Amino acid sequence: MRFKVENWTIIKGEQEHSVQLLHTYSNNRVGIFLNDTMLYRQDIGPNGSGQFQLLVDGEPYRISVAMIDGRYRYELEILDDQSKSAKVRRKKELQTGILFIATLFFALAIAVIPTMLKQYKIYKRKMELARYGETAPGTVIAVLSPDSESEGKAIIKYRFADRGDQVEGEIASAHYFDGMAISSVGMPISVGDEFGVRYLLEKTEISDMHFDFPTPAQMLKYRNLAAKKCWDGIPLELMNPRYKVYCGCLSFYAYQQYGIEGLAELVHQQTDRDLYGRYNTETYLRFMKKADMREAEEQCMEMAAEGNK
Repeated sequence: MRFKVENWTIIKGEQEHSVQLLHTYSNNRVGIFLNDTMLYRQDIGPNGSGQFQLLVDGEPYRISVAMIDGRYRYELEILDDQSKSAKVRRKKELQTGILFIATLFFALAIAVIPTMLKQYKIYKRKMELARYGETAPGTVIAVLSPDSESEGKAIIKYRFADRGDQVEGEIASAHYFDGMAISSVGMPISVGDEFGVRYLLEKTEISDMHFDFPTPAQMLKYRNLAAKKCWDGIPLELMNPRYKVYCGCLSFYAYQQYGIEGLAELVHQQTDRDLYGRYNTETYLRFMKKADMREAEEQCMEMAAEGNK
């Protein structure tokens, strides 16, 4: 299986950020990683070109992939017209937009004000966090079981640091079954898990934990969990040390090619469909029948056999 890996380092003050591109030629799929966390996994099509935007400490960058003279070229560049210097202009545009939306809401208030105000608050919160928020690593400090007010979802309490202060927030899980809170990306949530938190500097009480942005340590934890679930799925009569190598290899490949979704398939390989419709035994079997996963199985088994002769 031929592939190309391209690495860049972005230096912001005293901090270095690693950006990695993984291009698998067999299916023309590109994965983009920032500090070992996957941001994109996308097929670039037969023309062999694509563009991917990412934020590094609030500054927008773009990775371009293009076929030039029969060879793939990869370029990382900063988008100067969208950088921090443009935030003032975007803030004014946002304020104008908010004023327009508020006026529209007032005109329709008599009929739909309760629902629209709720949706507006959600919209405004997400827009503010996306445009002006800062990012910090956060830690899950409590997972509360669903109650009558949580609509069947667990409440996840988290903590993050801002300028030396400890700030707490909470967010609802996407699902809850068998005593497990499940995130929007299909992975279990437990105390001690770490994810990126987006928050407002001047209003730290406004924050959201993003389960699709696990820290590198959390990503390793997920990969180990997927490997363990793979190991747990091996029949006792077939148990052999080589399967630990095989399962570790398979979880690595599933993440490289399919991101957290690939790990979720491995984690839920024994989950009943009635409990979780998104990832379960049936979706796992379909996932493992994909051509690249069948090839990965063969390569991982060969690697395991070689390492345990």
